[in-house]
Amino acid sequence: MRKYILFILFSSLLILGSCLELEQDITVDIPVASSETIVEFYLEPNRPFRLLLTETGNFFEDPIPPLVTDAQIRITYQGGVELLNLEAVVDTNVFRFYNYSSSALVTFDTLEDYTLEIIRGNQQITARTRFLPKPRIKEITPTFREDSMAFLLTRFFDNDPDKENFYRFTTTRDSLGGRPEDDFEFQDVITDDGEIVVGTGFGYEKGDTVVLTLYHIDEDFHDFLETSQEAANANGNPFAQPAFIRSNVEGAIGIFTALSFERRTFIIREDSLEYLEIVR
Repeated sequence: MRKYILFILFSSLLILGSCLELEQDITVDIPVASSETIVEFYLEPNRPFRLLLTETGNFFEDPIPPLVTDAQIRITYQGGVELLNLEAVVDTNVFRFYNYSSSALVTFDTLEDYTLEIIRGNQQITARTRFLPKPRIKEITPTFREDSMAFLLTRFFDNDPDKENFYRFTTTRDSLGGRPEDDFEFQDVITDDGEIVVGTGFGYEKGDTVVLTLYHIDEDFHDFLETSQEAANANGNPFAQPAFIRSNVEGAIGIFTALSFERRTFIIREDSLEYLEIVR
């Protein structure tokens, strides 16, 4: 028996040693890429013009993109021009930071384009967007299961069933800048007599305050969101397939888009919702 045990131990050591000999150090050469300007510009009705302008860094650099401070920004719309100034602004409602802004308010207009022009040395960046018609929510219904957890079912009208439309659906808990529960984009491929139904997971309880926002977005923003998520999923893995972010900005990467939405803030009750605010 003792000889048998010694034989097993000796065999195990031989196998372990052979495995260790198979270990090799691998050096991965990550090319140094030239920096690119990143544009994040969202137009929201009756809100100031605000832009976050940064630039890309290399793989092993600080993960926070460096701010761009040497650009000239102008917006052309309705025959006029609005200049954005270098100014640090923090929107405490959504905990978002901007480094260029203007005191003028954005006008909701589905007939006129907004044109962005950014001059940075010899670099010229341009983009164009327009507000889409706002979506129309028909109803939001909570459905409870036996453990008192609930999901939310949202019915809304497709803006134009004869055309291709894209939407984004988000929910946050407690406030607009609260903990995100849902955030996804989709196309109107399945409708029921012009109505679309969107559901959440069973993550809600009676007494919860929820901010639900339905956006009517263009295809550019839909593709930007989708590819940005793919890039985020690949972050930190040098062996992953490089992710290409689709952009509607010429001369840079990023997005310039107008946000058309309906937002409802409510408290979940026993079998209904107590609405605190509706923004259309």
